[in-house]
Amino acid sequence: MEGNTTPCHYDEQENFFAQVVGYKRCILFPPSQFECLYPYPVYHPHDRQSMVDFERPDYNRFPKLKNAKGCEAIIGPGDVLYIPIYWWHHVESLLRGGPTVTVNFWYKVRNDLEKEMEVLIGAVLGRTNHVRISLERPSKSVNHEKRRKDVDRSFTRSQRSRTVA
Repeated sequence: MEGNTTPCHYDEQENFFAQVVGYKRCILFPPSQFECLYPYPVYHPHDRQSMVDFERPDYNRFPKLKNAKGCEAIIGPGDVLYIPIYWWHHVESLLRGGPTVTVNFWYKVRNDLEKEMEVLIGAVLGRTNHVRISLERPSKSVNHEKRRKDVDRSFTRSQRSRTVA
């Protein structure tokens, strides 16, 4: 290891990883390999990250890591690596005598399930306009009780307007 390291983790968005200056080694694992990568528990501050130190793996503590099936890419100036949503990736800078510069472009693709849920909730609530929802994992900063009460109020209002009409 010659430079900075980004611990193995996954992102909740698609990513185009563009290398501008220098070289990086990227190790990628599909989402199906999560058990071999030992993620931190949900709601832990690093819950999208592996507990394994890839520079000094402890195979006694993390024996399934030996079974992880992934792929490796060395990217250099002008290379763009596509990292699909939820794919695990560990990244190391390979200094080779100079700095490294990478530009990431993350974006979220609305999936068909989200679209269908909006239509379904809109139909249940008797609305013609769609209700926007997020199927992402709850954020620690979200007040879930307030969100639940807002949804309950919206539902109650829509039920009243349906009975009056």
